[in-house]
Amino acid sequence: MKKGRGFLKNIITGIVISRGETHGYEIYRELLRIGRGKWKPSIGTIYRVLGEMVEEGCLDKRIVVRGRRKIIYYRATEKGIEEFLKATNEFVNKILLLEDLIVKALDKISNTSREEEITSILEALSEQYYLLKKFLEEKSLGG
Repeated sequence: MKKGRGFLKNIITGIVISRGETHGYEIYRELLRIGRGKWKPSIGTIYRVLGEMVEEGCLDKRIVVRGRRKIIYYRATEKGIEEFLKATNEFVNKILLLEDLIVKALDKISNTSREEEITSILEALSEQYYLLKKFLEEKSLGG
């Protein structure tokens, strides 16, 4: 994947993989949900990135015509899945490298007047930990 938009491309690929097949506006809505109002890429940027990803061979597209509307559906290719796994592995390794530092720093900061910010971070981490734990338990029991 080209540098510069790698983060957005990885998120888009994750959305496409999780849905199996989806169109650009659904991807946009999911990005808005994920961004929680703090991050909102423009719809134009999303469509440009989707075009780049098709050219790079990371996504396939299928065009469906409904009346006068043309809807383009995207599906991840094997190359796209490989790129997603590689980028996700790199991201997780970076987080794990920083985990101890983050915990120590948050502990020090928690003794200051930044309680609201710390609480927000801890809630987000707790939610993600819960989801990851649930996923891992389901995979080990069913898998």
